[in-house]
Parts: sequence; structure tokens; C-alpha cells
Amino acid sequence: MTGQDRQDRREGQDGQERPPTSFQSRGRLSLLHISRPAAPHMLLLDRVRQFVRQHALFDGDTRVIAAVSGGSDSVALALLLRDLTAAGAVRLAAVAHFNHQLRGEADRDEACAADVARAIGVPFVAGREDVRARARLEQQSLEVAARDARYAFFERTREACRADLVALGHTRDDQAETVLLRLVRGTGLRGLAGMYPRRGPFVRPLLECRRAELRAYLDDRHTAYVDDETNGDVSIPRNRVRAELLPLLTERFNPGIVDALAREAELARETWAWLEQEAARFEQASTPPALPAFPARPAHPALPAPPAFPAPPALELDLERLGQASPPLRRLVLWRAMTSLANGRPVSFSHVDAALALLDADGTAVDAPGQRVQRLGARLVLTGRAERAVGRSKGPSRAASSMRYRFRGRLRWSRLVARFPWRLRRLGSIEPGRNARGLGSRPLSGRTVARPLWRSGTGALGTVSVPSASAVGRSSRITSSIGR
Repeated sequence: MTGQDRQDRREGQDGQERPPTSFQSRGRLSLLHISRPAAPHMLLLDRVRQFVRQHALFDGDTRVIAAVSGGSDSVALALLLRDLTAAGAVRLAAVAHFNHQLRGEADRDEACAADVARAIGVPFVAGREDVRARARLEQQSLEVAARDARYAFFERTREACRADLVALGHTRDDQAETVLLRLVRGTGLRGLAGMYPRRGPFVRPLLECRRAELRAYLDDRHTAYVDDETNGDVSIPRNRVRAELLPLLTERFNPGIVDALAREAELARETWAWLEQEAARFEQASTPPALPAFPARPAHPALPAPPAFPAPPALELDLERLGQASPPLRRLVLWRAMTSLANGRPVSFSHVDAALALLDADGTAVDAPGQRVQRLGARLVLTGRAERAVGRSKGPSRAASSMRYRFRGRLRWSRLVARFPWRLRRLGSIEPGRNARGLGSRPLSGRTVARPLWRSGTGALGTVSVPSASAVGRSSRITSSIGR
């Protein structure tokens, strides 16, 4: 429909122009005028229905919550879900809006989402959080903190409303922007897959729709939406891709660049899914079980038994079988193994590349996020570290497990065995695997603390033992505590 056609539809019988419903012009909307969809929009609804069926997103018994920001895409999502509900294709349970409290217009956006819910006759659920404070507390970027807070709210709302899914309003344009942004930053096949139609309880039924046609859909229904003024801030990378890079590619290289990028994302998703299946089969056939935990050595009755220190998480890969795999499969298997030990930290191309180089270098090792990768004979051994550990252990760690013994008076030990690091305050440290020679006859006076400095990833175990109770003088009192 052309702009002139829409202008003609806004004119009444008296020939006077009837202005479109506008959130800015009317202030707070009390009601949205939602007319029956015209024929072109029935085609839009049919396309959404076909996409939903193609990806098995939901059916007539599925309760879905529409995530509405107040922008054109999410408002169109709510209306289309309303029409699908009327057709028996889904059950729209509620409209949910999250207020990030980042902009002065945030309350305006929330009011718009509430009006949408009122107009289509479904409950409205709103949540808000100081995202800027959350980012500072969690030491995250503002974008990551906002996304985490938003998705957590949607999940809580889904559970509270006893819904099955949360529908998001991402479009084909959003998909193209995501793929292009990841490409210029550097990504592999997994990143080129872009946004998935379904990921857990979150679905994106509008991924086949263009942003322009959704806005035309709303205009023809005289339905208001809000524009986020920060979308014009090109200091934000996604906005710069949207405002500068995509228009340049469209004008100078390929008018259909958005569709081309979206198709590439679909092909990448299919290829990545196949590779994941092949990697899972490879792992089941070739990866031995993880190493078991080591029990603690028995201690002398005069001292409390040290706790059992679990072995650091470890994985082993058979080098011969790994070398026989195709290069893409070999890289993916190793990336999956390294990611499982990375404690949530990203494993990059360079990390996997460094680990792959070990296939031809016996006895060498590399440090990667959350782990150490080493070739030992015919095996590639990946040994995990403590969650906050970085690099190899060089001494005590705040995250290290520890056991302290406090002594009052004078104490003589006839033998001290240390197979993992112990710190004897006032007496220095003992290296792993070395007996504490010369310490058996030295008196430990005052508040001397013997503290093992074991941490996950060192692979060192041991105990402190006192061979006989006579090693403790009558005037000595022994107290112990377990802690950090």
C-alpha cells in the first residue's frame, strides 16, 4: 500500500483528514484502534503461521507471553499473536514489559506496552530494575547487564503466568544486523548462525518478516508505537551497522543484502546442527570418563583428618582418533571439550588453534581459559582450574581449599610429610612433593598456622602426619579449624 493510499484511508466522509493514532500526539493511549486486517496483512499473518509451523514453535495449546518493548516490532508481534489466538493457532497469555530505567522515556515505553495489552484484552506484567547499578555490581557491560536482567524477568513472568514460551519480536532485519555485526568482529560458523527461531523457552516468530512491512501493518491499523531515540546513537555498534553499513551495502553492492544475510544464517544453523551431532557421536565413541576424585590420606588421631580434595575436572582425548577426524570436526570436538572446562569464559579460535598444535608436539602444554591443555603420550589431557583461577598456580589462592591447625605452647613434630604445598607461618613454605626435612626437631611456638595451599588444577595431594601422641608436650593445647 502506498503512502497516498494510506492518506486516502485516513480521510472521513466530510473530506477532512483524520490524523493517525500517535503516542506522542495523544499522550497516554487509553485505547488502540485495531481494525480487521486487510488482505495484504492476511498474507503477513499466513507467513508468520507458516514460519511457526516450519520450525514447530508452538501450537494451539501453547500458552505464550508476548515481550513488548513498545517499539514497532514488538507491538506488531502482540497483535499478530492476538490474531493467531483468534484462529486457534496459539494462546496469548499476557504482555510483558521490562523497564531498564536507563532513559527518561522508559516510563513512556512502559505505558505504551500497557495500552497494547489493554487494547487486545490480555493481562499486562511489568518489571523494572536499575540496570546501570547491576552492571557496576556484576562488573558487566551495560548491554550484557540489560540483557541478563530482561531475560531473567521474562523467565520469572513465564513461570508466574504458567506459560510455556516467551515470544520475542526480532525480525529479518535484526537477523541481518546480528550476522553482519558478528562477521565484522570475527566469528565462526556458530556465530554466523545468528539468532535461532527457538532457544529454550524463547521463540522468534517474526524472523521472516521485514521491519518495514511490520510498520506498514501497524500504520494501516492506526496503531501507535514508540521509537527509541537511542537507535540513532551510532556510537553503539549495532546502531552503526543499521544506520551506516547496511544502507551502504544495500545501495552500492546488493539491494537484497538483508535477505542474503538471513539465508546465510539459516544455512549456518543447519550446518552447525549437523556438526554438533557428529561431534556428539565422536565424543561418545572416543572420550574416556572423567578422572575420579582422590580420597584423603588417613591422618593421625592427634590431628583432625583433612578433608577429601576432589581431583580437578579433567578430560582426555585420544590423539590418534582425533587426528583421523576431519579438520572441522576435530576443531569442534576440541572446542566443546575446552568450553566444558572454561567456567563460562569464552574459548576463542586462537585457544583452540594453540591446543591443536599440541597434536604434533609431545610433552608441551598451553594455558587456556579455566584449564591447562597438555599432550601426554597418546592422549591430550585437559585439566580444569578453580573458577576464579587464571594461569598456572604460583602460590596460595583465595579460592584455594585449605585446612588450618593452630597450636598454643610448644610443639615438636618428629615427622612432617608434605605432598602438596603447606605454608607454615614463621617458617616459610614447602614445595609440592618434598618432605619437610629439618622441621621435625624445630619447635613451633606461639600461634603458628600450618595451612595447605592446595587448589584445583595442581593435581597435588597429601597430609600432615604426626607419628605419635608423645610429639605433643603436656603443656600444649591443640585446636584446629577448617576454612579458607
